Amino acid sequence: MKTFCIITANHNRPKIFTLWCMGIQRLRKELGIDFPAVVVSDYKDVASAKSYDIHHIDQKNNPVNEKFNTACKYAETLGVDYVMVLGSDDLVTTDTMRKYLEAMEDGVDVIGVNSVYFYATQGDHRGTLLFLQRKAILGVGRMVSRYVMDKVEWRPWNVRKDWALDAMMWKNISPHVREMVVFDDGMIVDCKSRHTMNKFELWMRKINDPLPRDIFWDNISETEQNMLGLIW
Repeated sequence: MKTFCIITANHNRPKIFTLWCMGIQRLRKELGIDFPAVVVSDYKDVASAKSYDIHHIDQKNNPVNEKFNTACKYAETLGVDYVMVLGSDDLVTTDTMRKYLEAMEDGVDVIGVNSVYFYATQGDHRGTLLFLQRKAILGVGRMVSRYVMDKVEWRPWNVRKDWALDAMMWKNISPHVREMVVFDDGMIVDCKSRHTMNKFELWMRKINDPLPRDIFWDNISETEQNMLGLIW
């Protein structure tokens, strides 16, 4: 069975990060796999990371992409076959992760989705769920093989930068990708809060076609649901 590590970076969003930890807990329990996970952030996240058996690395938030590179370098030391890159406000459903595991066994270089859900955890639109689909693979939930990571020396971000990280990563790794799988029926939810760079209102103006909240809530644990009720 192929092995993997899920990495993230966080900054000044302790409740959102705790929600992310709960998502990792759900995946471990429902998949029956004790896979490693790592967060690179500041000291505020140490307690949550420890509580959920997530490795924590303390690093300043300048620039953001170096935090993700640090997480990848840690994953390299574990000898895993794949690395999944997630935002600290992204939740992956268990059924979606099962699809990833099947694709990993085929040895493809990159696995991902071409759609994403947005969920408002705060504000006037709190509880609203939106859906966005593109033709190409998105950055959210991108799973990259050890083969590709070796080619970029486990530093997928080769320019020091705070923005456009998905595009930067893809530009750097794409020359080494031999085969990839992109799911159009995966479910990864970006849980928007007041601290999110791209606010939920931006997507509301672009999409403005809400879906029933239960599409999301039926796919997460009760602890995650309870935590969403605490994010104000």
